[in-house]
Amino acid sequence: MAQYGSDDVVLEFDASVGGALGTITPYVDEINGIEINAILEEEAHTFGDAWVETLYTGLKRAGNIVLSGFYDDAVAPAPNAIFNAPGEIRTFKITYGGTKTTSVETMIESFVRNPVRNRLTRYTVTLRPTGVVTEA
Repeated sequence: MAQYGSDDVVLEFDASVGGALGTITPYVDEINGIEINAILEEEAHTFGDAWVETLYTGLKRAGNIVLSGFYDDAVAPAPNAIFNAPGEIRTFKITYGGTKTTSVETMIESFVRNPVRNRLTRYTVTLRPTGVVTEA
């Protein structure tokens, strides 16, 4: 079983709507992870049941992807150039160790610049998956 560290991860994102994927790895130092959830029908039990039951609806959903790092206002692939476009739909792809990949179309939900006194300015971008997550 392979183990991967942060130096084995490659992050890619469209530089523009319908554009080609470009590497954003040097601009990201934190990611909340790729979360895949089963959508459940909560409390699917009937009268007379002694336990709460839950049923799988057959649908899945990916959770928001949150990236952050040091803010940079240079041209693409710097964060301001590619993430400062709330509402646009772009492809996000993560590669683990050169073989395993996860990709999904995402909407840029928010882009935040986080200046703090006596610190370098950071950014946070929230990407909302809009459909099927493809894993290879």
